[in-house]
Amino acid sequence: MQVNDKQLLAANFTDLTSNWITPQRRAVSTSAVAQDNGLDCRRREKAEAMRRGYEQRMEQMRLTSKRQVELMHNKANARLRSLQEKLTKGNEETLRDCDATLAIANTEKQLNKERLFIDWEMNVFLPIQQRIMNEVADRNPEFTADLRRAAFQEYLNAGNSMHISLDMPTNKYDPYKLSKYMRSKTAIKLDDPLRRPAEIHARENKIYKDVGGTIPCDVEHVPRNIPVSKFDRMTELYYRDAHKPAKRVLAKRGLNPPMALDEQT
Repeated sequence: MQVNDKQLLAANFTDLTSNWITPQRRAVSTSAVAQDNGLDCRRREKAEAMRRGYEQRMEQMRLTSKRQVELMHNKANARLRSLQEKLTKGNEETLRDCDATLAIANTEKQLNKERLFIDWEMNVFLPIQQRIMNEVADRNPEFTADLRRAAFQEYLNAGNSMHISLDMPTNKYDPYKLSKYMRSKTAIKLDDPLRRPAEIHARENKIYKDVGGTIPCDVEHVPRNIPVSKFDRMTELYYRDAHKPAKRVLAKRGLNPPMALDEQT
């Protein structure tokens, strides 16, 4: 018995296409299509309205941002102008303050000069002038004239004894005899304001030494250049740092600096 291919396939395989379900097509009415078209139209209108609203908000945000930027620029320019005005005003005030300070300093300097001159005049010039006036007032001009005539007569007698009329005999005539004889023996104690600070400093140093203090002294300056005679000791001088300027070495002070003395003491 002969079997062909179709029979063999039909016996071994199941036909699946027999179980397939064919979908049924529903009838679409005209009203449903119109309703769908209306829904799509409303959706498009809503989307268009949303797009226009978004564009309006974007335009509003752009305008708001532009106004804010302009406002920020205006505020920055206003602050800059205010700062410039303050700086200009401050510079003018600073210049006025400097001028006032310099004027005050010049006035104080002039007043100090005037006070120093008055102090010197009262303590130096007037005592000397008064002493000279007293000496001149106390002396008798006739007595002074007699002394001068006697000294000149002594000179003439010495010259006549030696038959000298032009040359001065130094062993017989002393031109300073009257000045030595009439010189005042009293000294005037002056309070010179120009020497007063040095005297006060000297008294302070003396008191400081008396209480056991040590006055600092300056170290001798070492020149930077090396003489030619010491070139053979260059290495020793270099390592000893003799080419560098010497440092000021101050002695340790065991006590605090004394207070300034009163000028009246």
